[in-house]
Amino acid sequence: MTRSAGVQLPDAMGRLAAGAIAVTVAAAAGPVLGTWLAIIAVPGALVAVLIHGWHDRHPSDLPAPPEPLKGPLQINISSTDVAGNIGGLIFAVGSVLIVAVGLPSLAWFLFAAMVAACLLAWRLVAWHANHPGRGLPENRIVLR
Repeated sequence: MTRSAGVQLPDAMGRLAAGAIAVTVAAAAGPVLGTWLAIIAVPGALVAVLIHGWHDRHPSDLPAPPEPLKGPLQINISSTDVAGNIGGLIFAVGSVLIVAVGLPSLAWFLFAAMVAACLLAWRLVAWHANHPGRGLPENRIVLR
């Protein structure tokens, strides 16, 4: 007797339990938080189950560091890459708003820095408009 490649019983029971939990949460959250939240919570729970199942089939292999780390781990914001697009703008504005909310006494300084940054950006755009070839690479293949 060969074993089929179908869903095994423990896997099916786990998915059934997750589905029952999602339905129970939706039923409990509906009257308390509103119908729209219950409508959104069910697909969100199902997507979470699907992502979990995908991760079980395709686990990520995180490489171990070549040598043990010396000292405690520290978060360093200077190592965060921020692109020059709308995501970078959202990050920069969000960071300033977090500081402004956390330290309201610095609001005047942040406002002055924002005005100075806008003036600098305006001046840089005007300078680049007047000097279009300045700062471009020698090899124009980069621009293709």
